[in-house]
Amino acid sequence: MLSKKFALSIAAGLLAATAAQAEVIYSEDFSTSGSASGSAYTQVGQGANTSPGTYGIVSNPADAFTNPYQSFFDHTTGTSDGRMLFFDGAYTQTSLWSQVFDLESGVTYTFSFWARAGSWNYPTIGLYVDGVSTGELLYTVLDDWTQFLYTFTPIASGQSTFMLASLPFTGSGNDGAIDDIVLSRPDQQTPANPVSAPGSALLLGIGAISMGLASRRKKGDSA
Repeated sequence: MLSKKFALSIAAGLLAATAAQAEVIYSEDFSTSGSASGSAYTQVGQGANTSPGTYGIVSNPADAFTNPYQSFFDHTTGTSDGRMLFFDGAYTQTSLWSQVFDLESGVTYTFSFWARAGSWNYPTIGLYVDGVSTGELLYTVLDDWTQFLYTFTPIASGQSTFMLASLPFTGSGNDGAIDDIVLSRPDQQTPANPVSAPGSALLLGIGAISMGLASRRKKGDSA
């Protein structure tokens, strides 16, 4: 059953125009943050050997960890100066990042992020709003940063929790990176207010949401 809280409002041909006119409400490129908002993963430091359910804020996973990860830089800068959220995928559905926003009815928002696989057996990432899946499986790609964009219009004002979660997986691999998470809206409208998400929140409740999806890829630079 589709939620009555959100209305579908996206067309792939409008993405470029939306981005050009957007006012950024929230932006996370991990260049200054030391951890991932609302992550239920366990953070590990430089030089660690990662295990499923762990992550790090790093510039290059091949250099940061002892695991045999692919060598690449972040999406924002494409250099060793940048940072990304790199994760060793958990076996169960687990929050990688989440954030609560105050949204206004009748305002069209765009939520986007970039993702990339870090090893073979590419990971899949799910986007959840208020604990409900948007219904899309977001497949990351090796050798490419892929951007995923969702445009939606709430028909009721209030707080909503956006969560990026790794999906259930068995076997080796399932490792990847997330970067440049952005929530925006047309610049002539008053911005919404971000609210910090609980550090270990993983609330997969009941409900639904109708959103549009488009994606595009940018060839990544290997280190």
